[in-house]
Amino acid sequence: MTHTTIPHHPLPPRGAMSVEEFLHWAGISRWLFYKLVKSGQIRPKKIQSRTVIPVEEAARWLRELPELNHADSSLQQG
Repeated sequence: MTHTTIPHHPLPPRGAMSVEEFLHWAGISRWLFYKLVKSGQIRPKKIQSRTVIPVEEAARWLRELPELNHADSSLQQG
């Protein structure tokens, strides 16, 4: 298995992350995670009673996030 990397967001070399690991990696809240799951934007898997996010799914989710456009970037600079 190869180590998948997205600039500034290295993914773990194994096949899946726990929800906690994903929250830390993505920098999002548990509330937002479950909102994204409900809307179908993140598709976790079940391994018996554990919920996991495959590394490929995490990378897909990040790739599909909208780009920050120039008008939005002025809001971030305060």
